[in-house]
Amino acid sequence: MKRFSIFWAPVFLYAGIIFYFSSLPQTSLPPIGSYDKIIHTFEFLVLGFLLSRGFNSDIKIGFLKVFVLASVFNLFYGISDEVHQLFTPGREFSFGDILADGIGGILGSIGYLLLKTKMRFIHINRCSN
Repeated sequence: MKRFSIFWAPVFLYAGIIFYFSSLPQTSLPPIGSYDKIIHTFEFLVLGFLLSRGFNSDIKIGFLKVFVLASVFNLFYGISDEVHQLFTPGREFSFGDILADGIGGILGSIGYLLLKTKMRFIHINRCSN
């Protein structure tokens, strides 16, 4: 249970935050205009990072499989988010948003894996000295 709390609870909490903001009618949101795709990319970058962290802690598999699993789950959540917006007043389904979500998820996964690799490298160097 402790492992779940540390590695997976943040994923579900963050996904819930995304769901909440997608539930808000367009009229209750500040105008974001041309920043929409940047916002989508960033919010799903964080989700991709958290998913990679969760998969890496739960399943002792290689980085490539962690990357693929996190990216696929992230993309499916992005698609479900867009479908959810079809039922929210003033919101719409957007393939551009799905693309931004997917790119963000990939960048988040890459960021996590690079950070994990760097931390391993630092640990190995400290242990060998």
